[in-house]
Amino acid sequence: MDIENVKSMISDYQYALIYKFDGITMDESKNVNDTDFSDCLEARFFDEGKELRIWRENGAFKSSAVSFGGEHIDVSYELDKRFSNMGNTVKIRQYLDHDDDGQTYIKSSVVAGFGR
Repeated sequence: MDIENVKSMISDYQYALIYKFDGITMDESKNVNDTDFSDCLEARFFDEGKELRIWRENGAFKSSAVSFGGEHIDVSYELDKRFSNMGNTVKIRQYLDHDDDGQTYIKSSVVAGFGR
């Protein structure tokens, strides 16, 4: 996957979390389309129902896109002040499932949004 393919896909998602050699960017996806991805280690583009994860492997970009649904709980955590442009809290959506004994467990956790 080349960087132009990455840029064409991110407009389908509301938020961006980009890990680069020189720092972390957290913003709305529409604001990161001009980002230089040459030093990108990993990026996650997401909203409440889906996530696109992009990472570098052997010098090439790889990607994985997933959609979520089902029983869940939302948990909010205070955001570090350096990300105050996104709000005061980050919302983590924890999807639940049930084991053979009927006990509930967290099947997966994803970043789902931000709050003020």
